[in-house]
Amino acid sequence: MQDMLQKYITNMVIDRIAKATGLPTATLQTIAQKALPLITGAIEKNAQDSAKKDGIFAAIRDDHDGSIFNHIEDLMADPNNGKGGKILSHLFGGKEGALEDMIAQSAHADKAQTKNAVEMLAPLVMGALGKEQSDGKLELGDVLGMVHNINEKQSKESGVDMQKALAFLDADGDGSVMDEIMGFMKS
Repeated sequence: MQDMLQKYITNMVIDRIAKATGLPTATLQTIAQKALPLITGAIEKNAQDSAKKDGIFAAIRDDHDGSIFNHIEDLMADPNNGKGGKILSHLFGGKEGALEDMIAQSAHADKAQTKNAVEMLAPLVMGALGKEQSDGKLELGDVLGMVHNINEKQSKESGVDMQKALAFLDADGDGSVMDEIMGFMKS
C-alpha cells in the first residue's frame, strides 16, 4: 500500500476487514496489496476521460469526505454500507467481477470473501482521498496528482505499468492485457 493510503487503511483496519470477511489477516493483506493499486489506477484511468473527471472529483469531494473512518463499524457490519459495489462498478465498468476473481485466485482466497473485502476497500480508498481533499482544501488537479503519484510509486515498485494493465477498461473484452494483470497479481 502507498504511504497516503496506509495513513488511513492501517493494519488495524486490515485486521477488522479480515475479521468481518472471515479471511486470515495475511490473506487480506495480500488482497489489499493487489486491489488498492488497481482501484487507484482505475480512478486515474477514468479521470483521463474529461466527461468522467468532474464526476470522480465530485464523488471524492461530496460523497466520500473521509467520515467513513469515523463509522467503520457500519462498513464491517455490511459492505453495502460503503457502496463499494457501486464504486467498483463505476470504476471498472462492469468488469469488477473478473477483477475480483483474479484477486481471489492470486491470493488463494475464497471468491465471495474476496469480493466482500474489495467492496470494503473501495470506499476506504475514496474516503482517504476525500479526507485528504477536504483537509487540504485540494482542487481537482491536486487530487488527481496525488492519485497519479500513488500509481507511479506502485508502478515502480511492481514493475507493472498500471495504466497499461488497466487498459482493458476501454477494451472490447478480448482480454489482451489480462496476462499483464495476472503478472501483477503474482508479484
